[in-house]
Amino acid sequence: MTMRKPNLFSGMNQNLYTKTMIVTSYIDLIRSKILLQFFKFPYLQSLYQKRHHRIQIGFLFTIVFSLTLAVLRSDILLILGPFIYGYWHLATSYKHSSSLISSSFNLSNKQRYVLYGLAFVTFIEIFLHIYLRKYQGILLPNGFIGLSLALVFFLFLFLKQGTIKRLPHFFFFLSLGIGIILISWKEPLNFVSITLFAHNWIAFVAWGKFSRDKKNLRVSIVSLIIFALIHMIVISGFLDSYFYIYEDIFWKSSGHLDVAWLLAPWSDNDIVWRRALCLYTFGLSMHYFIWLKAIPENVYNNKTPVSFKKSFNSIYNSYGAILTYSFLSLSIIGIIIWGIWYEIGSYLYFTISNMHVWTELTMLFASFSIFGFSKKQLR
Repeated sequence: MTMRKPNLFSGMNQNLYTKTMIVTSYIDLIRSKILLQFFKFPYLQSLYQKRHHRIQIGFLFTIVFSLTLAVLRSDILLILGPFIYGYWHLATSYKHSSSLISSSFNLSNKQRYVLYGLAFVTFIEIFLHIYLRKYQGILLPNGFIGLSLALVFFLFLFLKQGTIKRLPHFFFFLSLGIGIILISWKEPLNFVSITLFAHNWIAFVAWGKFSRDKKNLRVSIVSLIIFALIHMIVISGFLDSYFYIYEDIFWKSSGHLDVAWLLAPWSDNDIVWRRALCLYTFGLSMHYFIWLKAIPENVYNNKTPVSFKKSFNSIYNSYGAILTYSFLSLSIIGIIIWGIWYEIGSYLYFTISNMHVWTELTMLFASFSIFGFSKKQLR
């Protein structure tokens, strides 16, 4: 009788998983104690247990906080926003983007290969981007590589899952993507600006797509209207006088002036740059809220906010142990590099984030054309 050798990796994985559960349980415990203080008021408790109210309150709170910082200290949002939330929002964005093709949130085999496909094209984009920039000296319009790879993946999905009936929808979205690529060649600077702003609006489309019922859909639409109204207020110049109040203490390392120019390259007016910077940093904060809060709240049927333990288990069950802990390790390493060498850390993160824009767009293309998505089956 032969003895089976113990699976050391399996034991290590179980030990690591147990420790992760302990950490997330402590975080959930702290949050639950804070919530219990609010729940001493019956009205707040009943209000918070209704998902659509909970999301709307969170959205309004985030708007007030983020808009204030975007107007007075946009440099803080420009650095700390991506630094704190950036990598984590990428994880939830990729995970839930794969769910856009189906109403099942326990990932099927179909959703898994879509998820792995998204990760694969992201890796290829990063490799090509760094290789061409560092070794070949070839300068392509920003986003060209990422969008091209995303459209190739979109074509693959149609060949794998598409039907003749959906062919017109597929060609419409494929033509739209090709049109965006052509714009990148004709107007490279304006294309960068449009991409950065459009990225923040795309999340609202995904939010609406994930909305569980009419009440939650209404919340996403009202939130989008509020988001648009704030853009109109900023563009009108109503908040111009507040942009310079704390300028003397801005973090120069944030590169806010360079970013401000990049956001509005068609203008030489400093105030236009400031408005653009305000709107971009504010919109980025709302983008994080949607992928980290609004969409997960619609995915899971909870009377209270989704626990950190449940969020981790969702990603763990989707990615598997190796990919989950690899991603966590890379995220932590990326954040450490970002904290020590800001320029290198920023370059690494925004290279990944650039591809994330196109994978989001591709999955929305796929959900509206190739795959059906029925909210009636949401659990």
